[in-house]
Amino acid sequence: MSEDDNAWVLDSLVNFLRGPVWNVPILTFIEHKSLIFEAGVDDDDGHHKIHEEYKTLVDFMLGSYMEDMGINPEQFEAACGKASMNTPFHQTLFEQVWAADDYEIFKRMMIQKNIELQLQALEILQQRYGIIPESFTPSDDMPEAEQQVLEQVLK
Repeated sequence: MSEDDNAWVLDSLVNFLRGPVWNVPILTFIEHKSLIFEAGVDDDDGHHKIHEEYKTLVDFMLGSYMEDMGINPEQFEAACGKASMNTPFHQTLFEQVWAADDYEIFKRMMIQKNIELQLQALEILQQRYGIIPESFTPSDDMPEAEQQVLEQVLK
């Protein structure tokens, strides 16, 4: 089969990854499990256990999708390879897939979601009370790494 014969695989996969069948369970998992992932915190067994759970979820969902669409593993690999060389948009979209096989991508994705959730919480507090709580303001006795994270969160 030529590359053009398998072009539909990438298009189909992109549509699947954009759709609710993929996004609802994946984003729900990420939001619920990202709370223990913090910048500057060393890995522990809990982090790796969550990564294994994520890997199982992604494998199940992609396996079901491939079976429904009649896509074989070679076609899937070729489509993922094209996505990695394609636009930055595809790279962002496929990051959730790649995170199942790469712990560092997974960890970065989970830390980013944790920070986003903290920002949302700060926004809600600020809207409700008009101020930022004292615990979220940098102080001189705070370690520099924490100050940098806090400054990033406040931005």
